[in-house]
Amino acid sequence: MELSKALILLLSSVATFASATDTFSLNRHPPRAGNSDDARDGLAVSQKQASRKGPQTEGVCWNHSEGSICQGGDSFKGVSISGDEILIQELHGDGKLYSYRIQNEEKFRNDLDKVPIDIANKKLSHVIAELKQPKPNKKEVKYDCKVEDVGEEFRINERNKHTELLESNDDGTSLWLVNSWHIMVDSDMNPISIELPNEEGIYEFSTSIKRVDKFSVNDLEGCDPETEGDEDPEPSVEDVDLYFELLNAENPSISDDDFISGVGHRHLDWITDFSAVSSNTQWCGRGTNIYSTPCPDKNKKFDFWADNACRRHDHGKIQKGTNVPRLECAVDNDLRVSTSNWAVQGAYGKWGGTSLPGFGCRNYQSYKCWKKGGWCGWACPKYVWCGKKWVTRFGPTRYDGASRTAGYKRRPRYCPQDRRLSYWN
Repeated sequence: MELSKALILLLSSVATFASATDTFSLNRHPPRAGNSDDARDGLAVSQKQASRKGPQTEGVCWNHSEGSICQGGDSFKGVSISGDEILIQELHGDGKLYSYRIQNEEKFRNDLDKVPIDIANKKLSHVIAELKQPKPNKKEVKYDCKVEDVGEEFRINERNKHTELLESNDDGTSLWLVNSWHIMVDSDMNPISIELPNEEGIYEFSTSIKRVDKFSVNDLEGCDPETEGDEDPEPSVEDVDLYFELLNAENPSISDDDFISGVGHRHLDWITDFSAVSSNTQWCGRGTNIYSTPCPDKNKKFDFWADNACRRHDHGKIQKGTNVPRLECAVDNDLRVSTSNWAVQGAYGKWGGTSLPGFGCRNYQSYKCWKKGGWCGWACPKYVWCGKKWVTRFGPTRYDGASRTAGYKRRPRYCPQDRRLSYWN
């Protein structure tokens, strides 16, 4: 009788242990598709990897296709590359979030490298060769600077509060959950890729890590809203000189030899009206009075169709910039495709003066930015779509895919040829 009781007790203990083991197995993170289904091998590798602390997220910058993620101490820096502009966000140790933009000069350099050496316009080829020359002393211009006090949202010390091994692979790679980030590492714990959740918690953004750099608080620059708060960058003196070189590269009255030797260059004062350069128009120029300037007239000596196209351009709603009006890209492109006038092409053509980073045009488009995460706040920020805003585009691709958003202002007076041109709004 005592033996039977002992046997029953032993069987009951075995069943309880088996039940607990099953529960533990069910609670483990399920392996992803494509991984080994051998549970024993997986558990052995998991135990080996679990002895490590997980990926290094302190004092590093992870560079990826759309920018970089930098963390160190109580600071964070996120760089978001969006076409012609780069948005930089810096969280400093005092709980202040600095955000500012700079122009993506590297993209402009890449566009220059694609220009064939033997283009037909020798004058333009000469200017592009000049643009390709390294500018080591060129200062990076910050703009659209904003400073925000994040206050209690500042919890960067929780960066590594939750680190968990999610899966291990036969090739030595492993997937880790660091707060809300999914980080894939190689056998030496170097990051291979990162996966970030959107605001709904869906892992929408995934990218490979191209390079890992060191990072410290000394790499933070910040910005000054008083001096760097303008919504758009202003052209430098060098930009202005290059603008007129590109403009004159289209001037048929200047020979290739004179242009290249410098004899044919016109060193115009910046206040000189664009229409003084383009002497065969009355509407193509800076500061044209849309109320008093006469309607384009076929019977006058001016370039009739260029004047009509420039008249429409002067009615663009979006005009930013102090020295040269920076209009909506679609409005500039309407002008470019409407006339072959040399001065218009010299200013607004594919490689016209406004292709320079200091000029460009404006486009209303979606952009990405970094926002604080959930429970871990800025210790695990999210990289998400942040709506739409006006951004500055430049280079030969500035018109590609440009949206039509603001359009043209209502005309204070009607001219006979207005009906032949679309004034969309």
